This record gives sequence, structure tokens and C-alpha cells, in this order.
Amino acid sequence: MLQTLKTLRRRFILGQMAKFFQKVDRNPVTRTPDEVDLRYEDISLTATDGVGLKAWFIPSEGSDKIVIFNHFMLGNRAGAAPHKDWGNVTVDFMPLYRHLVDAGYSVFTYDLRNHGESDVYQNGKLGLTNTEYQDVLGAVRYVKEHYPNDRHYLYSQCYGTVATMRAMEKSPDDFADIVAFVNIQPLTPDGFVTGVSKQIGISHDDNVEVFSQALEKRTGYTVQDGGSPAEAVAVPTLVVQVHEDWRTTPESIEDIYERLSTDDKQLLWIEDETERLEGYNYFARSPHELINWLNAH
Repeated sequence: MLQTLKTLRRRFILGQMAKFFQKVDRNPVTRTPDEVDLRYEDISLTATDGVGLKAWFIPSEGSDKIVIFNHFMLGNRAGAAPHKDWGNVTVDFMPLYRHLVDAGYSVFTYDLRNHGESDVYQNGKLGLTNTEYQDVLGAVRYVKEHYPNDRHYLYSQCYGTVATMRAMEKSPDDFADIVAFVNIQPLTPDGFVTGVSKQIGISHDDNVEVFSQALEKRTGYTVQDGGSPAEAVAVPTLVVQVHEDWRTTPESIEDIYERLSTDDKQLLWIEDETERLEGYNYFARSPHELINWLNAH
């Protein structure tokens, strides 16, 4: 009887974890680049399937380099307000934008669908990046059309970075001339399940399968559908991850890193930190490794 109750509890928790990927509450855009004395232009564009997206272009005077910025789930182009389930961390991208502009990189940053000020899609339903990759393609094509003579870089985080890899898989020609890719904390559903299950003491051999079934009921996608197509990444890539992030596993990150098709790659572990969202503040506080990587390409 006790074992049955433990199994029911474990399955309930896995179901709640799947619910998290069904729909998220929008984080408001509460900051603007002028807070750090940066000029910017408000831009409207569309994803490749026509969904409306809101963006900023933040120029670096005299620059011929643009970083296309893709945020994480729960966030937007400004960052994120504290979330009780994610460490109550404030993420603020403005200092990072300041560092990039000062280093000679313009920034094009936008809100994914169902995030920030971009359009609602399917009543806010998430697509485990199977729909959001079209936002990445829309942003990349907009930048190429409007700034064709510049060198283009990618800076993507979590949900945004998996969406970027999926866009590379779907349309590799759009990324053939990307100079370099900064891949921040790519989160896959199986890595998430394994890490969180261990943290809360419900590890079991069938957790990923049970979670996948619950995920498919809620979203129409399985764990395999939400996986990371790392093999599609053929451009120079810097992978960055909080090593002790309990919402994934080091093995999951190492697997993604090994599957990258490029030989020009580096894995940067953020040490002495356990909260995942602090990983999104890392380069805002310590920009040198980022700038050195971009400058080297």
C-alpha cells in the first residue's frame, strides 16, 4: 500500500512538472535600454509563420557586428522578474547589452511568442520549441535583410537556445554565415526530469517515460520532440552552464556539447553557483569571457 502511494505521488509530481511546459505566465517588460544610457529602436517583425514579435535594435556606433539575442522561457528581451519556482532571481539584461555595445556589438533582441510583448499564439500554448523556432528564423531573416553588410552572431538561452538549434536543423542555409553562437544553458526535457527528480528525491528508472506521457497529454509533444538537435549546430559555439544547476545534469550538457557538429567549440562551466537563473546574469557581471569569445571570431 505504501509503495502504491509513493508511486502515485511520484506520478503526480511528474504530471505537475509536465504542466510547467504547457503554458507560462508572461513576465512583463519592465526595463528599457535607456536605463543604461543606450539608444534603441522599437521594432515589429513577424515569425516565419506570421506571428507578430516585438523587438529592440540597440546600435553600437560605427559597428558592423550584430548579436541576435534569444531569451529563455519565463523571460523576455528585458530579462525576468523574480519567480517563486525559479529561485526568486531578478534577471536584468541591460548591463549585458551595455557591455556588448561598449565592445562594438550592436544588439537585436526580441520577445518569443507568448512572451513579453509579442503576440499570443494558440492561447499561450508552448510548443517545446517546435513552433518557437520560427521566431528565431524570423529574427535572423529580419536582421539579414535590414543589416546585410554586418557580421551576425547569436546569443541564445535555454528555451531560446533549443529553439535556435531547432531552427538550424529546419533551415541550415539561414545560419551558414553566422559568425559564432553563444549557447547558454540548453535545457532538454529528459535532463530536466532527471535533475529535478534527484533533487526532490523521486528518482526512478521510468520517470522520463512517465513524464513524456504526461507531457504529450498536455502539449501534444513527447520528450523526444522537445530534445536538442545539437547535431545541426555547425558554427563556432560557446556552451555555458551553471555546473551545479539541479534542474538538469552535467551529463545532459556534456552530451549536447559532444553532439555539436562544429570542431570550434568550448564548454564554460559556471562554478560556485547553484541557481540556474543566475547563469543568465553571469556575463552581465563578468563579460570578459564572452567578449573574448566573440572577438576571437
